[in-house]
Amino acid sequence: MIYFAIFLFLFLAWYFITKSSIALGLILGTVISVFMAFSWYVSLRRAYDEHTTNIRTGSATRVILVILACLIWYKFSAYINIFGVLLGLLLTYVLITFHAITTQIFRKR
Repeated sequence: MIYFAIFLFLFLAWYFITKSSIALGLILGTVISVFMAFSWYVSLRRAYDEHTTNIRTGSATRVILVILACLIWYKFSAYINIFGVLLGLLLTYVLITFHAITTQIFRKR
């Protein structure tokens, strides 16, 4: 979660300095991305605690959150860039991949 906070702080600083619509889209996408990651974590943790092989990943919740992001963009399309929203939404998957790679590189053998 610290990575999300760092990116969100950078995007907020960028927006307040430049008033860029791309930065506002990145902020929206990152906030929705945090909720998506939290939803996925809760679903995975619940499956781990119940010791079940049926793992629900919360796909419906993530789809609803993406639709919500698109509706917010549609309502405020003059202020928010859709490509920024898309990149913000993809931030979860980029950070998961980054964490997996760094864990494999720096793990103790």
